[in-house]
Amino acid sequence: ELPSLLQRIADDSTNGSRLPVRFLLCGSSLSIMTSLLHGQQPLRGRATLDMYLRPMDAAESARLWECSDGEVAIRLHAIFGGAPGYRALTNGLPTSVSDLGQWLATNVLNPNHALYREDTYLLQEERSITDRSLYGSLLRAIASGVATPTEIAARLQRSRESLTHPLTTLLDAGFVHRHQDIFHPRRPEYRLADPIIRFHRLVVEPFRPLLDEGRWADVWDRSAHTVDANIFGPHLEEVARRWAALRYRPPGDGFVSKSGHARVADPKARSSIEIDVAALGPGDPDSAGPRVHLLGEVKWSCDKFGPGPLERLARARTVLGARGFDVSSCELALISRTPPPNAGEGIRIGLDQLLA
Repeated sequence: ELPSLLQRIADDSTNGSRLPVRFLLCGSSLSIMTSLLHGQQPLRGRATLDMYLRPMDAAESARLWECSDGEVAIRLHAIFGGAPGYRALTNGLPTSVSDLGQWLATNVLNPNHALYREDTYLLQEERSITDRSLYGSLLRAIASGVATPTEIAARLQRSRESLTHPLTTLLDAGFVHRHQDIFHPRRPEYRLADPIIRFHRLVVEPFRPLLDEGRWADVWDRSAHTVDANIFGPHLEEVARRWAALRYRPPGDGFVSKSGHARVADPKARSSIEIDVAALGPGDPDSAGPRVHLLGEVKWSCDKFGPGPLERLARARTVLGARGFDVSSCELALISRTPPPNAGEGIRIGLDQLLA
Protein backbone atom coordinates (compact mmCIF):
# COMPACT_ATOMS: atom_id res chain seq x y z
CA GLU A 1 0.00 0.00 0.00
CA LEU A 2 3.05 2.28 -0.18
CA PRO A 3 1.81 4.47 -3.11
CA SER A 4 -1.47 5.14 -1.26
CA LEU A 5 0.38 6.12 1.92
CA LEU A 6 2.57 8.47 -0.06
CA GLN A 7 -0.54 9.92 -1.71
CA ARG A 8 -1.97 10.69 1.71
CA ILE A 9 1.25 12.38 2.82
CA ALA A 10 1.35 14.49 -0.34
CA ASP A 11 -2.30 15.54 -0.05
CA ASP A 12 -2.06 16.36 3.67
CA SER A 13 1.05 18.42 2.99
CA THR A 14 -0.73 20.33 0.24
CA ASN A 15 -3.96 21.10 2.10
CA GLY A 16 -2.17 22.20 5.28
CA SER A 17 -3.05 19.18 7.44
CA ARG A 18 0.65 18.62 8.12
CA LEU A 19 3.93 20.44 7.71
CA PRO A 20 5.14 20.77 4.09
CA VAL A 21 7.10 17.74 3.00
CA ARG A 22 8.85 16.70 -0.16
CA PHE A 23 9.89 13.10 -0.84
CA LEU A 24 12.05 11.41 -3.45
CA LEU A 25 11.28 7.95 -4.84
CA CYS A 26 14.07 5.96 -6.49
CA GLY A 27 13.97 2.43 -7.88
CA SER A 28 15.85 0.11 -10.19
CA SER A 29 12.78 -1.64 -11.65
CA LEU A 30 11.86 0.46 -14.67
CA SER A 31 8.44 -1.15 -15.15
CA ILE A 32 7.41 -0.39 -11.56
CA MET A 33 8.80 3.14 -11.48
CA THR A 34 7.19 4.17 -14.78
CA SER A 35 3.79 2.79 -13.71
CA LEU A 36 3.63 4.92 -10.53
CA LEU A 37 2.36 8.00 -12.37
CA HIS A 38 0.09 6.32 -14.94
CA GLY A 39 -3.69 6.30 -15.22
CA GLN A 40 -5.49 5.80 -11.91
CA GLN A 41 -2.38 5.23 -9.81
CA PRO A 42 -2.47 7.03 -6.41
CA LEU A 43 0.50 9.28 -7.23
CA ARG A 44 -0.91 10.40 -10.59
CA GLY A 45 -0.83 14.21 -10.76
CA ARG A 46 1.18 14.60 -7.56
CA ALA A 47 4.73 14.42 -8.89
CA THR A 48 6.59 17.59 -9.79
CA LEU A 49 9.66 15.81 -11.17
CA ASP A 50 9.91 12.60 -13.21
CA MET A 51 13.61 11.96 -13.83
CA TYR A 52 14.82 9.02 -15.91
CA LEU A 53 18.55 8.49 -15.44
CA ARG A 54 19.88 7.57 -18.86
CA PRO A 55 23.15 5.69 -19.36
CA MET A 56 26.24 7.62 -20.33
CA ASP A 57 27.23 7.67 -23.97
CA ALA A 58 30.60 6.35 -25.13
CA ALA A 59 32.38 9.70 -24.82
CA GLU A 60 31.07 10.33 -21.30
CA SER A 61 31.86 6.77 -20.28
CA ALA A 62 35.45 7.07 -21.52
CA ARG A 63 35.94 10.10 -19.27
CA LEU A 64 34.39 8.31 -16.30
CA TRP A 65 36.69 5.31 -16.74
CA GLU A 66 39.62 7.72 -17.24
CA CYS A 67 40.51 5.79 -20.38
CA SER A 68 42.74 7.68 -22.82
CA ASP A 69 42.99 4.80 -25.31
CA GLY A 70 39.96 5.18 -27.58
CA GLU A 71 39.92 1.55 -28.66
CA VAL A 72 39.98 0.28 -25.08
CA ALA A 73 37.28 2.80 -24.18
CA ILE A 74 34.89 1.71 -26.94
CA ARG A 75 35.36 -1.96 -26.02
CA LEU A 76 34.66 -1.26 -22.35
CA HIS A 77 31.52 0.65 -23.31
CA ALA A 78 30.42 -2.23 -25.54
CA ILE A 79 30.68 -4.61 -22.57
CA PHE A 80 29.57 -2.52 -19.59
CA GLY A 81 27.49 0.16 -21.28
CA GLY A 82 26.97 3.55 -19.73
CA ALA A 83 25.95 2.57 -16.19
CA PRO A 84 28.49 4.37 -13.98
CA GLY A 85 28.15 1.89 -11.11
CA TYR A 86 30.14 -0.77 -12.94
CA ARG A 87 33.26 1.37 -12.74
CA ALA A 88 33.29 1.06 -8.94
CA LEU A 89 32.88 -2.74 -9.11
CA THR A 90 36.05 -3.27 -11.15
CA ASN A 91 39.69 -2.78 -10.25
CA GLY A 92 42.18 -1.02 -12.47
CA LEU A 93 41.97 -0.85 -16.24
CA PRO A 94 43.30 -2.88 -19.16
CA THR A 95 46.45 -1.19 -20.40
CA SER A 96 45.80 -2.21 -24.02
CA VAL A 97 43.40 -4.16 -26.21
CA SER A 98 45.56 -7.27 -25.85
CA ASP A 99 45.14 -7.11 -22.06
CA LEU A 100 41.34 -6.87 -22.17
CA GLY A 101 40.65 -10.60 -21.82
CA GLN A 102 42.97 -11.02 -18.85
CA TRP A 103 41.49 -7.95 -17.19
CA LEU A 104 37.93 -9.26 -17.72
CA ALA A 105 39.05 -12.49 -16.04
CA THR A 106 39.33 -10.52 -12.79
CA ASN A 107 35.70 -9.35 -12.86
CA VAL A 108 32.89 -10.34 -15.24
CA LEU A 109 34.60 -13.63 -16.28
CA ASN A 110 35.53 -14.48 -12.70
CA PRO A 111 33.10 -16.97 -11.05
CA ASN A 112 33.75 -15.35 -7.67
CA HIS A 113 32.95 -11.81 -8.78
CA ALA A 114 29.52 -10.20 -8.31
CA LEU A 115 29.36 -9.26 -12.00
CA TYR A 116 29.66 -12.90 -13.03
CA ARG A 117 25.89 -13.32 -12.55
CA GLU A 118 24.85 -9.74 -13.19
CA ASP A 119 22.30 -10.63 -15.87
CA THR A 120 20.55 -13.03 -13.48
CA TYR A 121 20.39 -10.37 -10.78
CA LEU A 122 18.94 -7.82 -13.21
CA LEU A 123 16.24 -10.21 -14.44
CA GLN A 124 15.29 -11.17 -10.90
CA GLU A 125 14.57 -7.53 -10.07
CA GLU A 126 11.63 -7.59 -12.49
CA ARG A 127 8.64 -9.36 -10.95
CA SER A 128 6.86 -9.37 -14.31
CA ILE A 129 9.49 -11.72 -15.75
CA THR A 130 8.40 -15.17 -14.60
CA ASP A 131 9.47 -17.68 -17.25
CA ARG A 132 13.26 -17.37 -17.01
CA SER A 133 13.86 -19.88 -19.79
CA LEU A 134 11.65 -18.07 -22.32
CA TYR A 135 12.96 -14.61 -21.51
CA GLY A 136 16.53 -15.88 -21.49
CA SER A 137 16.03 -17.35 -24.97
CA LEU A 138 14.52 -14.09 -26.19
CA LEU A 139 17.44 -12.06 -24.89
CA ARG A 140 19.96 -14.49 -26.38
CA ALA A 141 18.28 -14.35 -29.81
CA ILE A 142 18.20 -10.55 -29.84
CA ALA A 143 21.80 -10.40 -28.59
CA SER A 144 22.91 -12.55 -31.52
CA GLY A 145 21.45 -10.08 -34.02
CA VAL A 146 17.99 -11.55 -34.62
CA ALA A 147 16.07 -8.30 -34.71
CA THR A 148 12.61 -8.45 -36.28
CA PRO A 149 9.57 -10.10 -34.63
CA THR A 150 9.32 -12.62 -37.47
CA GLU A 151 13.00 -13.58 -37.18
CA ILE A 152 12.79 -13.88 -33.41
CA ALA A 153 9.73 -16.14 -33.65
CA ALA A 154 11.49 -18.35 -36.20
CA ARG A 155 14.61 -18.64 -34.02
CA LEU A 156 12.56 -19.68 -30.97
CA GLN A 157 10.24 -21.88 -33.09
CA ARG A 158 7.18 -20.10 -31.76
CA SER A 159 4.38 -18.14 -33.35
CA ARG A 160 4.87 -14.42 -33.65
CA GLU A 161 1.67 -13.78 -31.69
CA SER A 162 2.87 -15.84 -28.71
CA LEU A 163 5.88 -13.54 -28.30
CA THR A 164 3.93 -10.26 -28.30
CA HIS A 165 3.46 -10.22 -24.52
CA PRO A 166 7.04 -11.31 -23.61
CA LEU A 167 8.52 -8.69 -25.95
CA THR A 168 6.24 -6.01 -24.48
CA THR A 169 7.32 -7.06 -20.99
CA LEU A 170 11.00 -6.71 -21.93
CA LEU A 171 10.26 -3.30 -23.46
CA ASP A 172 8.43 -2.07 -20.36
CA ALA A 173 11.21 -3.37 -18.12
CA GLY A 174 13.84 -1.55 -20.16
CA PHE A 175 15.76 -4.65 -21.24
CA VAL A 176 15.17 -4.10 -24.95
CA HIS A 177 14.50 -1.12 -27.19
CA ARG A 178 12.34 -1.08 -30.29
CA HIS A 179 13.97 0.80 -33.16
CA GLN A 180 12.17 1.83 -36.31
CA ASP A 181 13.59 2.05 -39.81
CA ILE A 182 14.08 5.80 -40.16
CA PHE A 183 12.43 5.81 -43.62
CA HIS A 184 9.87 3.05 -42.94
CA PRO A 185 8.47 3.34 -39.37
CA ARG A 186 6.47 0.13 -39.73
CA ARG A 187 9.59 -2.03 -39.76
CA PRO A 188 10.52 -2.39 -36.07
CA GLU A 189 13.70 -4.05 -34.88
CA TYR A 190 14.56 -5.07 -31.33
CA ARG A 191 17.95 -4.49 -29.70
CA LEU A 192 19.20 -5.05 -26.19
CA ALA A 193 19.28 -1.91 -24.09
CA ASP A 194 21.94 -3.09 -21.64
CA PRO A 195 25.30 -4.16 -23.12
CA ILE A 196 26.29 -6.23 -20.10
CA ILE A 197 23.28 -8.50 -20.66
CA ARG A 198 24.37 -8.95 -24.28
CA PHE A 199 27.88 -9.87 -23.10
CA HIS A 200 26.51 -12.39 -20.61
CA ARG A 201 24.16 -14.00 -23.11
CA LEU A 202 26.83 -14.38 -25.81
CA VAL A 203 30.03 -14.99 -23.83
CA VAL A 204 29.40 -15.90 -20.20
CA GLU A 205 26.27 -18.05 -20.34
CA PRO A 206 27.30 -20.43 -23.19
CA PHE A 207 30.70 -21.07 -21.61
CA ARG A 208 29.82 -21.03 -17.92
CA PRO A 209 31.12 -24.59 -17.27
CA LEU A 210 34.54 -23.59 -18.64
CA LEU A 211 34.54 -20.31 -16.74
CA ASP A 212 33.61 -22.13 -13.53
CA GLU A 213 36.84 -24.08 -13.99
CA GLY A 214 38.85 -20.90 -14.47
CA ARG A 215 39.44 -21.46 -18.21
CA TRP A 216 38.73 -17.84 -19.19
CA ALA A 217 41.53 -17.82 -21.81
CA ASP A 218 39.85 -20.66 -23.75
CA VAL A 219 36.51 -18.86 -23.55
CA TRP A 220 37.94 -15.54 -24.70
CA ASP A 221 39.67 -17.26 -27.62
CA ARG A 222 36.61 -19.28 -28.69
CA SER A 223 34.26 -16.31 -28.51
CA ALA A 224 36.55 -13.89 -30.39
CA HIS A 225 34.49 -13.97 -33.61
CA THR A 226 31.20 -13.62 -31.70
CA VAL A 227 32.56 -10.69 -29.71
CA ASP A 228 33.63 -8.84 -32.85
CA ALA A 229 30.56 -9.66 -34.95
CA ASN A 230 27.77 -9.45 -32.35
CA ILE A 231 29.13 -7.15 -29.64
CA PHE A 232 31.79 -4.71 -30.83
CA GLY A 233 30.48 -4.26 -34.39
CA PRO A 234 26.80 -3.61 -33.56
CA HIS A 235 27.81 -1.44 -30.63
CA LEU A 236 29.93 0.78 -32.86
CA GLU A 237 26.87 1.25 -35.07
CA GLU A 238 24.85 2.41 -32.05
CA VAL A 239 27.63 4.76 -30.99
CA ALA A 240 27.75 6.18 -34.53
CA ARG A 241 23.99 6.79 -34.57
CA ARG A 242 24.17 8.62 -31.26
CA TRP A 243 27.10 10.65 -32.56
CA ALA A 244 25.09 11.55 -35.65
CA ALA A 245 22.16 12.69 -33.48
CA LEU A 246 24.12 14.72 -30.94
CA ARG A 247 27.52 15.73 -32.31
CA TYR A 248 27.39 15.68 -36.10
CA ARG A 249 27.19 19.14 -37.63
CA PRO A 250 25.65 19.11 -41.13
CA PRO A 251 26.93 21.50 -43.76
CA GLY A 252 25.19 24.83 -43.94
CA ASP A 253 22.61 25.88 -41.38
CA GLY A 254 20.83 22.56 -41.00
CA PHE A 255 20.52 20.47 -37.85
CA VAL A 256 19.78 16.82 -37.10
CA SER A 257 16.35 16.05 -35.66
CA LYS A 258 16.68 12.26 -35.63
CA SER A 259 19.05 9.48 -36.60
CA GLY A 260 18.75 5.76 -37.06
CA HIS A 261 19.23 2.81 -39.38
CA ALA A 262 17.43 2.17 -42.66
CA ARG A 263 16.97 -0.09 -45.64
CA VAL A 264 16.46 1.66 -48.95
CA ALA A 265 14.75 -0.38 -51.65
CA ASP A 266 16.43 0.02 -55.02
CA PRO A 267 13.80 -0.80 -57.67
CA LYS A 268 16.33 -0.73 -60.50
CA ALA A 269 18.58 -3.37 -58.92
CA ARG A 270 15.63 -5.16 -57.24
CA SER A 271 17.49 -5.17 -53.97
CA SER A 272 17.76 -3.14 -50.78
CA ILE A 273 20.67 -1.04 -49.56
CA GLU A 274 21.55 -1.28 -45.87
CA ILE A 275 22.17 2.10 -44.24
CA ASP A 276 23.83 1.81 -40.83
CA VAL A 277 23.53 5.51 -39.98
CA ALA A 278 21.08 8.01 -41.44
CA ALA A 279 20.63 11.52 -40.07
CA LEU A 280 17.57 13.58 -40.97
CA GLY A 281 16.47 17.16 -40.38
CA PRO A 282 13.45 19.29 -41.21
CA GLY A 283 13.08 19.91 -44.92
CA ASP A 284 12.57 23.18 -46.69
CA PRO A 285 8.96 24.35 -47.16
CA ASP A 286 9.22 23.57 -50.88
CA SER A 287 10.52 20.04 -50.28
CA ALA A 288 8.16 17.07 -50.27
CA GLY A 289 10.13 15.23 -47.60
CA PRO A 290 12.64 15.82 -44.82
CA ARG A 291 16.24 16.72 -45.50
CA VAL A 292 18.74 13.85 -45.47
CA HIS A 293 21.97 15.16 -43.95
CA LEU A 294 24.02 11.98 -43.70
CA LEU A 295 24.09 8.40 -44.97
CA GLY A 296 26.80 6.22 -43.48
CA GLU A 297 28.18 2.71 -43.43
CA VAL A 298 29.83 1.38 -40.27
CA LYS A 299 32.37 -1.44 -39.97
CA TRP A 300 34.29 -2.54 -36.89
CA SER A 301 37.38 -3.01 -39.07
CA CYS A 302 37.96 -0.72 -42.04
CA ASP A 303 39.10 -3.66 -44.21
CA LYS A 304 35.56 -5.10 -44.00
CA PHE A 305 33.86 -2.43 -46.08
CA GLY A 306 34.07 -4.53 -49.21
CA PRO A 307 33.85 -3.16 -52.74
CA GLY A 308 32.05 0.07 -53.49
CA PRO A 309 30.67 1.26 -50.13
CA LEU A 310 30.45 4.86 -51.35
CA GLU A 311 28.75 3.76 -54.56
CA ARG A 312 26.08 1.98 -52.50
CA LEU A 313 25.51 5.04 -50.35
CA ALA A 314 25.43 7.30 -53.40
CA ARG A 315 22.86 5.04 -55.04
CA ALA A 316 20.72 5.17 -51.88
CA ARG A 317 20.97 8.95 -51.93
CA THR A 318 19.77 9.01 -55.56
CA VAL A 319 16.82 6.72 -54.79
CA LEU A 320 15.79 8.84 -51.79
CA GLY A 321 16.03 11.99 -53.90
CA ALA A 322 13.70 10.44 -56.45
CA ARG A 323 11.20 9.78 -53.65
CA GLY A 324 11.04 13.43 -52.66
CA PHE A 325 13.63 13.65 -49.91
CA ASP A 326 15.91 16.68 -49.94
CA VAL A 327 19.38 15.21 -50.57
CA SER A 328 20.97 18.35 -51.93
CA SER A 329 23.50 18.54 -49.08
CA CYS A 330 23.59 14.87 -48.06
CA GLU A 331 27.07 13.71 -47.02
CA LEU A 332 28.27 10.12 -47.32
CA ALA A 333 30.32 8.69 -44.46
CA LEU A 334 32.49 5.65 -43.84
CA ILE A 335 32.79 5.01 -40.12
CA SER A 336 35.20 2.61 -38.42
CA ARG A 337 37.60 2.39 -35.47
CA THR A 338 40.29 3.79 -37.74
CA PRO A 339 39.11 5.89 -40.68
CA PRO A 340 39.46 4.22 -44.11
CA PRO A 341 42.54 5.51 -45.92
CA ASN A 342 40.58 6.97 -48.84
CA ALA A 343 36.89 7.82 -48.81
CA GLY A 344 36.71 9.64 -52.14
CA GLU A 345 33.85 12.12 -51.96
CA GLY A 346 32.78 10.77 -48.56
CA ILE A 347 33.86 11.80 -45.09
CA ARG A 348 35.87 9.45 -42.89
CA ILE A 349 34.97 9.02 -39.23
CA GLY A 350 37.06 7.19 -36.62
CA LEU A 351 37.07 6.83 -32.85
CA ASP A 352 38.72 10.22 -32.37
CA GLN A 353 35.61 11.92 -33.73
CA LEU A 354 33.08 9.52 -32.18
CA LEU A 355 34.53 9.93 -28.68
CA ALA A 356 35.34 13.64 -28.85
